[in-house]
Amino acid sequence: MSNRDDMIQLAIADLESGVFTSQRQADAKHQVPRSTLASRLAGSSAAREFIVDWILEEDARGYSPTQARTREMAS
Repeated sequence: MSNRDDMIQLAIADLESGVFTSQRQADAKHQVPRSTLASRLAGSSAAREFIVDWILEEDARGYSPTQARTREMAS
């Protein structure tokens, strides 16, 4: 599990235990993307989340993934 996944799990645990009363507080404290935290809490597909995270990481590195490459990663 990556450090990012660990931080997301900590944010979820803190929300469930009542340490934080809002997702905004948890994502700010643990420095995780609000959309990712919301998706995990809503139970969205892990595969979809992986693709979204990959696209964002590639974009942060200065690479814009093509549709073809994104389809390849999704399959």
